[in-house]
Amino acid sequence: MYKVSVMVPVYNVEKYLRQCLESIAAQTLKELEVIIVDDGSTDSSPLICDEFAQKYSFVRVIHKINEGYGKACNLGINEAKGEYISIIESDDFIKENDFFETLYNTAKQNDCDLVKSDYYLYWQNPEKIQKMGEVSKFECNKVFDVQRNDKILSLVSSIWSAIYKKSFLDKYNIRFLETKGASYQDISFQFKTLAMAQRLVFVDKPFICYRQDNFSSSVKSKGKVFVICEEYDELEKYLTKHFDIKNPVYVRKLINQYKGYMWNLWRIAPEFRNEFLNKTQETFSLFYKQNKLSDLFFDEIKKDEFELLLNNKEKFFDEFLKKRKQKEKRIKRRNMFSLNIKKNGVRLVLFGKTLQLGEV
Repeated sequence: MYKVSVMVPVYNVEKYLRQCLESIAAQTLKELEVIIVDDGSTDSSPLICDEFAQKYSFVRVIHKINEGYGKACNLGINEAKGEYISIIESDDFIKENDFFETLYNTAKQNDCDLVKSDYYLYWQNPEKIQKMGEVSKFECNKVFDVQRNDKILSLVSSIWSAIYKKSFLDKYNIRFLETKGASYQDISFQFKTLAMAQRLVFVDKPFICYRQDNFSSSVKSKGKVFVICEEYDELEKYLTKHFDIKNPVYVRKLINQYKGYMWNLWRIAPEFRNEFLNKTQETFSLFYKQNKLSDLFFDEIKKDEFELLLNNKEKFFDEFLKKRKQKEKRIKRRNMFSLNIKKNGVRLVLFGKTLQLGEV
């Protein structure tokens, strides 16, 4: 049996694919199975995939017609023979060669369903690489589950910075939603794995470089405007089978959903915003009428803002745009001038140039 099966879903990513696959091949854990799923690429990606399969005996390629990210990942998981599963995005790469060895050893020592590490935010400009620092908010190198801290469910989606026990995914029927495209399809998968894992360990060390300068915008595609809704519809069905609506896990889903819808409202093209705002108002009006929005929900979501959404969506949207534009201005100022002092060093930004004093 392989210790870890690595899924690499690929679609038209010739610019970054070699770096990704080479970083996997360089890993110190040798009991790896690498399954590359080429989802109907039309560039040179299929040739690169085949080249690596010929070079390394532990690599195999599945070529298929284009059916979307979710279906490609599910095919890889179903084909996997490893004890644990990893999903690596084909435009990212693993900076540290002991990623799989560290996470697998941690998983075995603690009989984990899931082990999740920190990661790097990566830009082509090496001065800008930085540690994400999310997992350090929680106890690291200790076993716990979501009942001890439901805020782990608010982690930014980063399914590729973890390994998952294959039998755990099978037991709880955790797979990807097979919608078209590749937008938001990690939301329900990450939430389900974190919610259902009974033995979870965080590793406060970054390994993977999550590329920040390869975002091909999908905001102008109407077909992707409502994909986030499908992810949360799936979570609604899944969670109501496992948790009461007053359970903090279910409430955290509602909080994430509201915040996710607000992010999507800002991200999509202006011509789709009114339609999506109508969908948001309709969805949360129903939750409100069903008494699903407890005090825990309003601990994080401002009640006056929420009531404005329900009662006067035009005024709500005006206020929303105003706040988002103010936030964008603050981010731009911070990207020009900022001083950030953390345990891993001091990061100084002057006129957009980053100076790192200490560890990255």
